[in-house]
Amino acid sequence: MKKGIITLIALVFFGAFSANAQKFGHLDYQSVMDTLATYQKAMKKSEDLQKEFESDMKYLEGEYQRKYMELMQGGDTLPKILLEQKQRELQQLEQLSGEKQQKIQNDLQVINSRYSGPIQEWFDKAVDIVGKRRGLDYIFYYTEEAGNFWINPTKGTDVTNEIIIEMLRLEGENPVE
Repeated sequence: MKKGIITLIALVFFGAFSANAQKFGHLDYQSVMDTLATYQKAMKKSEDLQKEFESDMKYLEGEYQRKYMELMQGGDTLPKILLEQKQRELQQLEQLSGEKQQKIQNDLQVINSRYSGPIQEWFDKAVDIVGKRRGLDYIFYYTEEAGNFWINPTKGTDVTNEIIIEMLRLEGENPVE
């Protein structure tokens, strides 16, 4: 009985689905993003921040190694007060390293929230505009990184360029300061 009901529902669903020819569109998400000055600016800020962080961490690691070696070389012969001072210096470097890591996470989150909100809003609007203009029922997008979604470029309608045009227009109308 259950199989019969499920079969009936499936037939009704697939029959309704195939009765109305669905119109599909697709776009290359990364191509769209790469055309936006706002996206490029956000990526540049993130990369610059990452490089600065890596440089700072390399310096701190070098200082830590240097001070640790000093402690190990003179550990038995150093007066107690100097030994404690060198241990405090190592702890301060560890604390500074942790603070730097927290700061970069916060800074990256600020960049992401500042830029991703408007970009996502523009993307949603552009897809809506193009989808309605073209009379499409669905627009799929894919990214190289995801790797789990494939679009046959000979099927459906490639709306990447139209989405790019709309995104550039929306970005121009509502720039992120």
